[in-house]
Amino acid sequence: MYKRAYTKELQEKAKRKLNETPKRKEDDVNHIVNWISKQPHFNARTDELWVTNFLRGCKFSTQKTKEKLKYLYKTRPHAPEYFSRRDPFLPETQEILNQNVFLPYASANDELIIVKWGNVNPDKVSIVDVFRVAFMILDISIADSDTILITGIHIVIDLKDIPIACMKQMTPAFLKKLAYIICKGYALRLNGIYFINCFPYFQTVFGIFKPFLDKKMLSKMKFYNENEERQILNDIPKAALPREYGGSGESIVEIGPRWKSIIESFRDWFIEDQRFKFDGPLQFGGCLFDMEGSFRQLELD
Repeated sequence: MYKRAYTKELQEKAKRKLNETPKRKEDDVNHIVNWISKQPHFNARTDELWVTNFLRGCKFSTQKTKEKLKYLYKTRPHAPEYFSRRDPFLPETQEILNQNVFLPYASANDELIIVKWGNVNPDKVSIVDVFRVAFMILDISIADSDTILITGIHIVIDLKDIPIACMKQMTPAFLKKLAYIICKGYALRLNGIYFINCFPYFQTVFGIFKPFLDKKMLSKMKFYNENEERQILNDIPKAALPREYGGSGESIVEIGPRWKSIIESFRDWFIEDQRFKFDGPLQFGGCLFDMEGSFRQLELD
């Protein structure tokens, strides 16, 4: 998450790519906030920037924005493993932050998140803990950046030395639930998802996950084996990559502690955010999960 100015160039990009204009942004934010206020049992955030970024992720389609918000907040009570216990100072969260598992980094023109699976210690944290922190980072980016949904995000998933214990936790049911939350509940603008240091049988493992992803997300993905790591420089500008990955940016030892401090500074926001969720009876007929994580059908209307 990069604190860049909302320049005329970015305003023009938002208009060209997202259908955003100042008047439309004001009208559509007011429309969504008013719509939320009339939904029974629908306790959702109405912060202007939060709503604006969901609209941006949906190219200012108010209907798609409503569908995303419905799905996210109706999912939350059924995915407490990701949307509760979000205190940055919990031991497992501190372990993930201290080990630089996630490295959000950016330049003036690009946003980047690196996920270093080799830094996960499965004796201290579970894969659920890892993705809980991932959602925390995603949420504060949406809540606090006025430009991230305009520039879009590059995600680099470094599979070097990924623990076998983590891979064993990636069951089809786990991956299916995770994919639906990400694809249906969040309005993202992905420039690319790059898997680097892929081990020989990674495509077999990924094949389990693939059916749950939408075609648009799949089209953004690229895969590089252990001998092709530096080819990522063909996809991401050198200035947006840390030095350890062949870039000209900061070092990981500088990025990690800074982001740890940022996440910790949002502690009160995370504690408050846990109250935002659907708190009424659910009618089934769409796509959600019961309390045990099994698929059920949820009526979103």
